[in-house]
Amino acid sequence: MLAHLREFVRTLDIPLEHIQRFLVYRIATTPASVSHQTPEQATNQAADSPETMETDNAPTEHPVTVNNVKPEAELIPGAIVMDTSLPDVLLSAEPWHADVPSDWVPIITRDSQRQRRQNPQPPFSDAYLSGMPSKRRKVVSSAKPQGSLSQVISESVCTAVNAAGVGPVLVRDTVSQAAGNDTAIQLAYQEQLRAAVQESLAQNTDYSSTRFPNTAKYFTK
Repeated sequence: MLAHLREFVRTLDIPLEHIQRFLVYRIATTPASVSHQTPEQATNQAADSPETMETDNAPTEHPVTVNNVKPEAELIPGAIVMDTSLPDVLLSAEPWHADVPSDWVPIITRDSQRQRRQNPQPPFSDAYLSGMPSKRRKVVSSAKPQGSLSQVISESVCTAVNAAGVGPVLVRDTVSQAAGNDTAIQLAYQEQLRAAVQESLAQNTDYSSTRFPNTAKYFTK
């Protein structure tokens, strides 16, 4: 098929004036010499050297502006830019080192260390809980502290005493009630709660003090 097409093109005999308006000539000459050329000279010079045929609806060539930016800065997405330092690993220290290439060992070790350093799941917000099924919401909400500040402190102390396994039930109830009614413990609890919330807000990328002015005012005073 290609051979027939070439033979067909070679045997074409089309007058130049019929295709003159479709031709675009690129002549490597200085601007001064181009300005002194007549249209007939330009046509004869172009006819001597064959050029690629282009239609008049070809897109106009625009100069390309090259920014002074390093290639690596353009190719690396923002999500991949991270700490790529690898830990020092003693090969053959773990049994699985022999099952993978040696250059994979530091990478796998680094990734496993990152996964172990992940922060624990924070408590779900009320907005998130409202989208859960009712049964699931009750199970999750049951673990949240309920009641006044003194009740929350008493229940927390009671839970801690039970976990430690010290003292009889009477002592546990007495200690928890006394801790809940103690003013110094209540103030310390409030300060600890405020510090924990401030730390959480500082690490939360979705939080903005301008969107939540009351929260910012309460926890920064």
